[in-house]
Amino acid sequence: MSPGCGYGRNSLELAKKGFKVKGTDVSSEAIKLAFRNINAEIKNIEYKVEDILNPNATQGKFDAIYLSNVLHLFLKDERTLLINRMNELLKPEGLMIFTCISTEDHKNYGVGEEIEENTFLHNDKSLHFYNEKEIDHELPSNFKVLEQTLHTQTETDPAGNKEELVLWFVVAKKVY
Repeated sequence: MSPGCGYGRNSLELAKKGFKVKGTDVSSEAIKLAFRNINAEIKNIEYKVEDILNPNATQGKFDAIYLSNVLHLFLKDERTLLINRMNELLKPEGLMIFTCISTEDHKNYGVGEEIEENTFLHNDKSLHFYNEKEIDHELPSNFKVLEQTLHTQTETDPAGNKEELVLWFVVAKKVY
């Protein structure tokens, strides 16, 4: 599952690798763009407009959940709600894989009004910047972090604009 899939860049790559993918996003425009990128040969991907925080949204259990640059877009209470929702949707031994912006992103960290600790109103959206220890503290106790790596990622949006971000790449396993 890929909540907050946006225009489907990562979902599509996962489907091309043979994974069955369900991508969701709150933006109907993003989902329209995602559908445009699917060709007829790709049958193992499904897109749906939905709010990932809605407890009545997606049901079922998933082997893995991939949150690409989603978690840091929420305030503290919503991040907790989101992580708990992902915990509900994961099968036992399932993986939650995510990227989130780091306090080491010196180009973006501290830009805008600080509205919560390490959370800034930046271009009309909130961005929470994670430090190394905080990720483990936000995950429920039934998760074990298998990998946590800092990396720089260059992203290109549908309009062709590039942005460089310093992100944490995290793989956590639901152990019970």
